[in-house]
Amino acid sequence: MACSGILIINPKGTILISRIYRGEFSIIKIKNFFNKIREQENESEKKPIIEDQEGTSYIFITHNSLDFVGIAKTTTNLNVGIIIEFLYKTIQVFQDYFQIVNEESITDNYVLIHQLLDEMMDFGYPQLSESSLLKEYISSEANQFVESNQKNSITTVLTSAVSWRSGNAIFKKNEVYVDVSEKLQMTISSTGRVINSEIIGSIKMFPRLTGNPTVHLGLNDKIRLSETLNSTTEKSKANPQIEFDDLKFHPCVRLKEFESSRTITFIPPDIKFELMSYRISGKVKPPFLVETMVEKHPGSRIEYLIKVKSMFNEKWEAKKVLVIIPVSEFADSPKIKTSRGKCDYRPDLNCLIWFFKIFQGKKEYTLKAHFGLSSFSKDTKTKNEKQPITIQFGMPNHILSGIRVEFLKIYEKSNYESFSWVRYITYSPEKFYEIRF
Repeated sequence: MACSGILIINPKGTILISRIYRGEFSIIKIKNFFNKIREQENESEKKPIIEDQEGTSYIFITHNSLDFVGIAKTTTNLNVGIIIEFLYKTIQVFQDYFQIVNEESITDNYVLIHQLLDEMMDFGYPQLSESSLLKEYISSEANQFVESNQKNSITTVLTSAVSWRSGNAIFKKNEVYVDVSEKLQMTISSTGRVINSEIIGSIKMFPRLTGNPTVHLGLNDKIRLSETLNSTTEKSKANPQIEFDDLKFHPCVRLKEFESSRTITFIPPDIKFELMSYRISGKVKPPFLVETMVEKHPGSRIEYLIKVKSMFNEKWEAKKVLVIIPVSEFADSPKIKTSRGKCDYRPDLNCLIWFFKIFQGKKEYTLKAHFGLSSFSKDTKTKNEKQPITIQFGMPNHILSGIRVEFLKIYEKSNYESFSWVRYITYSPEKFYEIRF
């Protein structure tokens, strides 16, 4: 059993706190959850768990008109009791830190709450929930600092209190795993014009390092913050850079050193953690384009011609590509032919699902589908007529923004040997990549 995330929601449906541990659901699913909560107008009729049709369970309890929500995949080994118990313990910990738990106190202690949730759960698994132990790592005030001469294993960061390493960790093999991932959200018009696009990226680390090492991580020179932009157009053209709209670091990062040298310097926690998150909006080249032709003969038949083209470099490849094509709910008797991949007709979902195990760059494939139409469709517009085509995919070893880890150096007083591994992946989950037709 693993919990994908914890949310705290006010009566108006506003998310006050969102701590995501596993990227297994989208914001669309959260909105669906809100709608189901609103349908249960009577508080006494609320159930502690709601399941949607996409395999997600929402487990919640209510405290002072706030909903504390745990989100998890609906599986046979889902233990609802453990998640409910964790939610109650979370409220108890908050009470031990700031007495009254209501909307005002949640808002005032935003940073502190995120630090607590990071310590209390590791990648969706409950870890530490005793206030007495948590207070050894996290101060009760978000702006309270711990002097370095009081605890040599702690480095003070000027932004907020930080959960520090114990300094007692010992590993036979000292190593660091780094995952750089980017999630693409994009909408494309029927003419191939990008209507909107956004990349949500993160750098996550799993350090297995003895003692209290200092890590220096360097990124390529494309990184640039939009709020500090003072360069001219000529300079930008000569040295193209990545412009981040929103860049956030884990509290362990020494921000002053990053601002001066663009090197990320930190003493890492001894658990999995997110070192950095960022958002990029604006001009992102679409990895896939789709051409669509639909010929409809009301009351008789409907024919689809779909062409999917990969726009990325031929040396790269996308894996587990799903092209989901909405079709008329009056369609029947399908005849489908593809130049590559496998296509299934799903009458329960009123769509075609075209699957590619591997989709190489600079390739184009075609799908032709012929359906019979019920006579009822002659004067009836189907609700699927304006639904977009959606694409789901993953691209291992490739990042759309171009961000790269140039170096990762580990310094520790014993000067031990260490190893590091870096993985890259771009992906687009359900309903994030849409092509209108």
